[in-house]
Amino acid sequence: MDLETAAAELYGLAPEEFVARRTALAKQVRTAGDRALATTIQGMARPTRSAWLVNLLSRHQPQVLAELFELAELLAEGMRTASGPELAELTRQRNTVVASLTQTAVGLGHDRGHRATEATRREVNDSLTAALAEPQVAAAVRAGTLTRAVQWSGFGIPEIDSVSAVPLPRPVAEVVELAPRREAAQDRRRAEEVARLEEELAALTAAVEEAAATVGQARAEAEAARADADAARAAAAAAQEALAAARARLAEAEDQVAATAQALDRAEAELSTAEAGVSTAEAGLHTQQRRADAVRDQWAELEKND
Repeated sequence: MDLETAAAELYGLAPEEFVARRTALAKQVRTAGDRALATTIQGMARPTRSAWLVNLLSRHQPQVLAELFELAELLAEGMRTASGPELAELTRQRNTVVASLTQTAVGLGHDRGHRATEATRREVNDSLTAALAEPQVAAAVRAGTLTRAVQWSGFGIPEIDSVSAVPLPRPVAEVVELAPRREAAQDRRRAEEVARLEEELAALTAAVEEAAATVGQARAEAEAARADADAARAAAAAAQEALAAARARLAEAEDQVAATAQALDRAEAELSTAEAGVSTAEAGLHTQQRRADAVRDQWAELEKND
């Protein structure tokens, strides 16, 4: 066993499990005859809760953590060459990535039964921010051997040896060609933008097709409604004509009724006159019959006397 192997195992453990396992490993190494390594292992500092959460990222989310280090390179280049708006955008990206990684680290701890306090969350955020600015802190975070939280205010370099369980190489001055990386990042962003636009175009195309289908259906329904309306108007016109004809026939019938009523009145008047004449004639007839009867009686009496 070497120092890096021991550190990888120990700093993957929760802080409350650290001391017992550190003692066991030191005893194991000492028994194997490597007293110097045993002493070094026994001297490893137990990680704080926030340092342990950061160390979980390198073990369980290395691909997400890689975004942090890529952004660190872009920020370093941006500090030298970027304009104000570009630097502001990089800063926004930094804050977004750090906040996302902090949440991921807290989530990893929660999955293991540890609920982070707000102070612990801030320490995780500060350590990740320091890793963006200081390569030595980034190396400790990448190795997953951070022992305590690190806060970087923008001035000076933290005491690196006290934040990592294993010795880390001091950074050396070198010329780093960031243009290819920047171009790769730009290409990736362009690809993401193209993919987003293609997705948006596909969604818009689908929406247009759906809208066209809806319009087509609406037009068909409108044509059917128009035909129904035309038929209804024709039926209404025919009904109006029939009503007018019926009204004309009714008026004619009413005129005929009125004329018939007048004729009936005249006939009734004539009948009354005729009946009155008949009564008069009958009365005269009765009178003449009585006179005739009287004359006959007289004539009979005369014949009898002769």
